[in-house]
Amino acid sequence: MYKSKVQKEYELHKKAWVLGFLTGLLWLLLDSNMAIAADVDYGSYKVAHSSFETFLREVGSYVEALLAPDSKAAQFINAEFITFATIRLSMILSKWAMDSAELIDIFAVVLLISIVQILIDFYDILTTGLLTWSGDLAGIIQYTIVGNDDVFFITSYLSNVVDKISFTDDSWSLMPDLMNVLMLFICTGLLWLVSIAAFFGMAWSIWGFALAKLIGWFFLPFLLLDKTATLFDGWLRFFLGFLFYAVIIRVNGSLVAVMMKAYFDIPLGVDAEIQNIVITANSFSDVGALMSMCLVSILALFATGKFAVAISGGVGGFGGTLSQVALAGAGGVSRYLK
Repeated sequence: MYKSKVQKEYELHKKAWVLGFLTGLLWLLLDSNMAIAADVDYGSYKVAHSSFETFLREVGSYVEALLAPDSKAAQFINAEFITFATIRLSMILSKWAMDSAELIDIFAVVLLISIVQILIDFYDILTTGLLTWSGDLAGIIQYTIVGNDDVFFITSYLSNVVDKISFTDDSWSLMPDLMNVLMLFICTGLLWLVSIAAFFGMAWSIWGFALAKLIGWFFLPFLLLDKTATLFDGWLRFFLGFLFYAVIIRVNGSLVAVMMKAYFDIPLGVDAEIQNIVITANSFSDVGALMSMCLVSILALFATGKFAVAISGGVGGFGGTLSQVALAGAGGVSRYLK
């Protein structure tokens, strides 16, 4: 049956009204205060921030338990260390017995074993110190850009900005244009995705460091053998990758916050009072720039991992370097004894 242009537009607008009604109903259901009451809003960034601080403290207690001298993990590491050290000593002594190695090579192996033992004993101090360095570097850069060095300040700020944004349509009509409705949905979704991506990056850096620290202790004895030293190098790249990630994500987040500040002409700071932001969306040209800004922000935040891998990927050969250091140290000792 043939439908006139007026009938088609009427059906299109009716669908738009139905879509808007269902969306509004869903919003009311999700945002209603009459929902199940809770003393704590577990979806807020402040609660998430405190939760991750608690998470870090608990991880620290697990690491302390793991590194305790009487723990099963410590017994495992000692057995692993003794096994690898015995193999390395046996190899060099057999070469020396067959006149294919010098006495200085034996000194170098003993020195290497001593260095690895020191790394095992001070593992917690070394990794915590590197985390502190990473956090301080990120904090200095973030403070310079946004005037605050709190880890989750950026996520809270972006969430606050998104909450203040609303859309309107100057072409007032009882029947809203379906394309305008879709553009509003897309813009709102992109804005929230920027905020979520920032929080995801901050949380991921904390999670990655905790994971790397919990498993790293078991890779230290691998430095004693040339064939297994590459496994330690892999863990080291993994660990340093998350340290660099923690710096880059906060720098990226700070740049996103500055972009939001410049685009909407709003204040940036801890006590900044952001007024309601109303965006007129009559056509794509009204929101195209906003969409582009959101897409650039999202790509920058999600590309942080690649940036960190590009930096940490250059780290390698630590096991071979440590052997050369031990050999040089043994050479110095032998010359001193002579």
